[in-house]
Amino acid sequence: MAAAGQPYEDYRFERDQWPSIKPTTPLGNVPLLKVTEGSNTYIIAQSVTIGRFLARKFKMLGKTDIEQAEVEM
Repeated sequence: MAAAGQPYEDYRFERDQWPSIKPTTPLGNVPLLKVTEGSNTYIIAQSVTIGRFLARKFKMLGKTDIEQAEVEM
């Protein structure tokens, strides 16, 4: 989000809060990305998935197969 110049909220929590947060996550782990499109809100889990989603969304995935692999790396 920062690399794309997009506003975002970086929400962090304390370790002792995790037991109450964990059951609310799709896969029982973090990081999570909350995306709102229109009236729908989606939660995307897993750091690689989040990175690839954002790279595609903001046209930062790379133009060639090699550039795409480097971005994903």
